[in-house]
Amino acid sequence: MTALSIRHLRVRYNGTEVLRGVDLDVEEGSWLGLVGPNGSGKTTLLRAVVGTVAVDGGVEIDGRNVVEMSSAERSRSIAVVPQRPNLPMDMTVFDYVLLGRTPHISYFGVEGRTDLQVVVDVLERLELGDLSFRTLGSLSGGESQLVALARALAQQAPILLLDEPTSALDVGHQQQVLELVDELRREQLLTVVSALHDLTLAAQFCDRLIMLGDGEVQSVGEPREVLTVDNIQRLYGASVRIIELGGGEVAVVPHRANR
Repeated sequence: MTALSIRHLRVRYNGTEVLRGVDLDVEEGSWLGLVGPNGSGKTTLLRAVVGTVAVDGGVEIDGRNVVEMSSAERSRSIAVVPQRPNLPMDMTVFDYVLLGRTPHISYFGVEGRTDLQVVVDVLERLELGDLSFRTLGSLSGGESQLVALARALAQQAPILLLDEPTSALDVGHQQQVLELVDELRREQLLTVVSALHDLTLAAQFCDRLIMLGDGEVQSVGEPREVLTVDNIQRLYGASVRIIELGGGEVAVVPHRANR
């Protein structure tokens, strides 16, 4: 079953076309990775999906056009972890994650026992329980990134968009976060779309990859089909080796061209 459909998508900023000709279907419960060099359109594509930029073309969730949805309806359908979350510095971690429950609370309502328990469960699962009553301004960059993920997971939306979710994390926490997202994806049939700079992590966790370059889809398919020496050299200008890890997985290793 298709969870997300994009048709003939084009995005312009100040008259300049930054994304064009994007057509794709994302199956329910799958993990689609967006890869490509800086400025290739990864973040713009995520913003187009959530409806925060004007687009030509269509973005549909379960057959409904995103632009026809109310803000609350979009928030119940899509949760987003931005690359640089805007955190209110004086708010506690618990209260910030509780904001993820807002789409499920009526306009004049207050959070209930279920909402509070969802927050407790998410914080525990991300091992953030000890930070519950810390202010956001007191957190490290990595902790802030985990808290932003916690808020998104508290929304319990069927589609999760991640924009460089591990950019501020050390290698241990990178693995922990992506393993958790994958675990939740399988348990809850989450559909995940994530922009990732680390090509090896993208290859290990994503079912399919779309490689963007100059605002267009340059390659799409399974990770081993997209992450080729030629594609990476052509779009990134990088010299790499592709190492087969077994089980269909690959690793992308930088290679000094003059050695």
